[in-house]
Amino acid sequence: MLGHVKVTIRKEPIKFIVIDLERSLAAKVRIYWKAKQRGYTPDITNAGIYRLKIAREIALNDIYGMTVLMPVNEEVIQEINKDRKIVKMYED
Repeated sequence: MLGHVKVTIRKEPIKFIVIDLERSLAAKVRIYWKAKQRGYTPDITNAGIYRLKIAREIALNDIYGMTVLMPVNEEVIQEINKDRKIVKMYED
């Protein structure tokens, strides 16, 4: 007999932080993509927060396949943003 599967419908769109594993391995710390694809940072408070469409494009365009997406919810985004002077969210 199969068990029941609980399905949760999200009311908010999922957003992502993009991590460059190639740079992370070389630097020995996590390296995040900055907002608007403008460079990299080891500081998560400077990481860009991307919608799925853009985050997926970034990962798929990595010729080495070493870019990963880390899903974040509103609670995590608020925690990251509390240390920012300006919210740096990518808008597509």
